[in-house]
Amino acid sequence: MLKDRGWPVTAVDLGNVPQVEAPAGLPNVQGLIKYRYAMRAMKEMGYIAVGIGDHEASMPLFKALTEYPLNDPKPRVTSADLMDRDNTYPEMTKAWQQADPIKGVSVKVGVTAAMGQRFTSGSRSRTPRSSSATRPRRSRRC
Repeated sequence: MLKDRGWPVTAVDLGNVPQVEAPAGLPNVQGLIKYRYAMRAMKEMGYIAVGIGDHEASMPLFKALTEYPLNDPKPRVTSADLMDRDNTYPEMTKAWQQADPIKGVSVKVGVTAAMGQRFTSGSRSRTPRSSSATRPRRSRRC
């Protein structure tokens, strides 16, 4: 709708895409499947980047990243502070992603995400709260 009006826009997601808990406290059997389809939907809608949130980290992160980003680089999963990203998660994540050029706009846009120190130690064993208030802090660069 905004593009139809001539607005220069690009789509990104902050992270926390997968569900961490199934409805009614049932086992989260469909979490990875839903993550894959959510990422496919974002690709179809033209998203350029998706951050890593505590929901992805709790799956554990390697499982989430092999479910979609390993097989398809769009939308690109970004994290500026993911430890040993290039060796542990090669081809699955990048520190940042440049947006595709927007016609008629001379500004270049880059997207990154940062989880912060709260998640860097022990995020694998951490059970996240299912609340939108647990979204990690994000930073933007132009």
